Amino acid sequence: MENCCNCVPYKFVSDQKKTLATDEDIKENIRIIEIHRSFVYAFGKTVYPEYNFIGHDLSKFSSAELEPYTIKFVNKAPDSENPGWESALEHHYKNNPHHPQYWEGKPMPEEFLKESIIDMLAARYQYREEKEVLPDRLQPGMFDVQPMYLTRYIDSDRKRVEEEVARLKTIDWSSKPIKGLNFFVSPNVNTRTKIHN
Repeated sequence: MENCCNCVPYKFVSDQKKTLATDEDIKENIRIIEIHRSFVYAFGKTVYPEYNFIGHDLSKFSSAELEPYTIKFVNKAPDSENPGWESALEHHYKNNPHHPQYWEGKPMPEEFLKESIIDMLAARYQYREEKEVLPDRLQPGMFDVQPMYLTRYIDSDRKRVEEEVARLKTIDWSSKPIKGLNFFVSPNVNTRTKIHN
């Protein structure tokens, strides 16, 4: 993953300006981000062990993204009340090659296309199914991807995603336990981890 070299840690910026999100809101967003990152890492290492997913979405901790993402996803504010949202989203796309927008209409390299698939699956599991803890095993239904999520891909990549998801659905995941890190920040801000072997 290409690192975002222009990112300033949020702490250095938040002390110098009035923010629209409280410290508690920021902590909750960090917790949500870490849950998602742990899902991407664990699902990714289970499905594609040849790739490293540890750097997924690190730019969400940057000053460019942390507060606008908090305002959108924790405070649930409309975009019209989130002045930094559009630039935060653009920053995220420009610094994360697992997003099709990063490639500006060019085909995605295989590694990032697969990370993009895992990102969709992890987000679906986390948000739609409202899960905060890793499952013991993947299940075929976890590979259901709604067509609306595929519209961001160019035609050739959309076809590759559809074919890959169809292939993943045919695998018997019952014999393959998820291996990964289940990390989350508790509501009282103590860090806890659980390893799946």
